[in-house]
Amino acid sequence: MWRDVLLKHQECGGFHTQVGLGGQIYADRLWKDIPALRQWTQTSGKENRKNAAWSAKLDEDVTHAYFHYYTSHFDQPAVREAFAQIPFVGCLDDHDIFDGYGSYPDYMQQSNVFKNLGRIGIEMYLLFQHHTTFEILRNVSNDIDLFTITGTGWHFVKYFGPSVVVVGPDTRSERTTSQVMAGPTYQGLFPKVAVLPPSVQHCIWLLPVPIVYPRLEAVEQMASTVATGKKVVTGSFNALGKITSGVAGIVGAKGVVNSGFDGVKKAIGKSGLMQGVLSPFGEVEVLDELRDLWTHESKDLERTYILRTLQGIAHNKSLRITFLSGSVGSCGAGLVHDPSRPSDHKTMYQLITTPICNALTPSYILRLLHNSRQLYIPAN
Repeated sequence: MWRDVLLKHQECGGFHTQVGLGGQIYADRLWKDIPALRQWTQTSGKENRKNAAWSAKLDEDVTHAYFHYYTSHFDQPAVREAFAQIPFVGCLDDHDIFDGYGSYPDYMQQSNVFKNLGRIGIEMYLLFQHHTTFEILRNVSNDIDLFTITGTGWHFVKYFGPSVVVVGPDTRSERTTSQVMAGPTYQGLFPKVAVLPPSVQHCIWLLPVPIVYPRLEAVEQMASTVATGKKVVTGSFNALGKITSGVAGIVGAKGVVNSGFDGVKKAIGKSGLMQGVLSPFGEVEVLDELRDLWTHESKDLERTYILRTLQGIAHNKSLRITFLSGSVGSCGAGLVHDPSRPSDHKTMYQLITTPICNALTPSYILRLLHNSRQLYIPAN
């Protein structure tokens, strides 16, 4: 695929830029490669996990692991040539740290292990994808390159010529089970878009996880049923690609159920890492993975806030706004609009790219997505 990129680069006279939507490396393998992290996942007791010490040896091992993941991937001949010949800008997503980072239960996100993995993962993201460090950024007095608003997370606003601007918010550093970014971050980002010069006609927001995407409500209802230990008709899982029949009691069989959701994980861009980290406690991790989506009900108010604010800016500045995303393993398109006025400022398109080196999404997953509701009117 990367050789094909280079070929097309020559044929078209040169691509202007590469835009990365996160996941430039897949650091999920940390949990297998580093024995101390494997051992931590087997620790019993939430408080023990949260308070487990972070050692200098573990810091060194994790730093070396991230360094190796970047250098081994970026040093592949075709990848190396593409980065050398085509300008690149990229934003952060979970796999640059590890699968689902930010959407785990609070006791895990606030643990010494998770906080330090996030710190080192973001250090390596800045170093390899932006060629900078925390120290350099904190001594820069302008925001031409990267900037922080709350002290947590690094964002960018970059010009692709005089008429196109790309906004790259950090949607991982402040993420919790109930938010994607903190309120003050939005209050710092929106004014930067509101004061763009009149020459800018198109503002593209890089949101690694799509903000317009099917709502997997039926999947969540099934997972919630499983989590509460109720009996379910396993034929229901046919929609998820698991061919079964009859009636099964799910209590005590969550491992079997988790495997039934493997297809769903692919539909939301997840590797299944959460199961390995959460399963010692018997939790049904697909519920946590669904919370990673913008279309999960826990993000409804925040999602409406960002959409309505950007629609207001689009109206005031006569500006087209588009969302560019990836993360979910297949390409697609959608839009937010007022059906009675399809061409006004409220119309914002969502484009979803498929990862360059991922396996094809199975057809039954695409059917699952297409069979979800095509039109959604937010209650708020």
